[in-house]
Amino acid sequence: MRFIIFDTVVLFVALIGSIIEKRNIDKQEKKKGGRHAKRSSF
Repeated sequence: MRFIIFDTVVLFVALIGSIIEKRNIDKQEKKKGGRHAKRSSF
């Protein structure tokens, strides 16, 4: 039971992290005014 909860938490944190990272990349692109992203998701 503990392992299932742990896996769920890890997936949840990874999902939130990816969403925050995507938002940060979008903000940086808007500031630059171009599509020069250092890291492309996926």
